[in-house]
Amino acid sequence: MADQTTKPAGGDREQYAGVYAKIVAKTWADDNFRAALLATPGEVLSASGFALADYLEVEVLPGQTGAPTVRFPLPYKPPHVDAKSIEEYLTAARACCCC
Repeated sequence: MADQTTKPAGGDREQYAGVYAKIVAKTWADDNFRAALLATPGEVLSASGFALADYLEVEVLPGQTGAPTVRFPLPYKPPHVDAKSIEEYLTAARACCCC
């Protein structure tokens, strides 16, 4: 089951989609709301009913052309990861079943 901290307060998937749609529509209708969302996304999302855990980093990626956007997040490198463990991971990744 999904972590409830990434969904609107007390919400399910349908409610999540509704809150998301309202936020998107409001950014289209209200330039000040859009600017606030880009400047302080966590605060604006929370005030709009989209509750997030404090430890989550929020990044809003405004679309530029209307084309679908693919987000490819790169996690930070943990301090314990060294060249040997990276090589082991790459070797295992080459052997995956879906490539």
